[in-house]
Amino acid sequence: MKVKNVILLVIGMSLLVTMATLAKDKGDVDQPQNLGYVLNPGDLYAEPDPIPATIAFDWDDVADAEKYSLDIEGIIVVDGTTGTDPDPIPVEDVELEIELSFSSDISELTLDLQELHAALYAAIDAAIAEAEINDAQWEVVELYAKVKGLDPHDKTDTKSQDNPFSESVSLLPHPEL
Repeated sequence: MKVKNVILLVIGMSLLVTMATLAKDKGDVDQPQNLGYVLNPGDLYAEPDPIPATIAFDWDDVADAEKYSLDIEGIIVVDGTTGTDPDPIPVEDVELEIELSFSSDISELTLDLQELHAALYAAIDAAIAEAEINDAQWEVVELYAKVKGLDPHDKTDTKSQDNPFSESVSLLPHPEL
């Protein structure tokens, strides 16, 4: 009976040491708070220079964050066909995920809406192509933003940048997006 307990103890200790060795260190930058945004419709007729339409994100500054990663993620629902002629297979209500990531050195980020539209359409086209869906008709059903702080100052440091994201902020419904 004692040998069995010793073996179980050795196995348990080995598992603990292995798990501690393989575990990734979590990042130590706090979760950003109060993510929000404002849409600016711009003025394309302004003289002498047109003012582009923008979306301006901001959030509370985070101690220890040297940079920020703002992610815009969404889900699209796609109808279309798969396969090749002469017998394409219809598909309906296929959910695909899209993701864009932007970087900022300060706790705010302003994006030109035309550039954001182009990036969103490119991400949607890529997701549809990866799913091999032809004749696609799609609809965005979710679109939201979230941000996390990064501390990349020491490239030799092996700590993870797996810092927590802020709470997500929905970007729908907004006809400007």
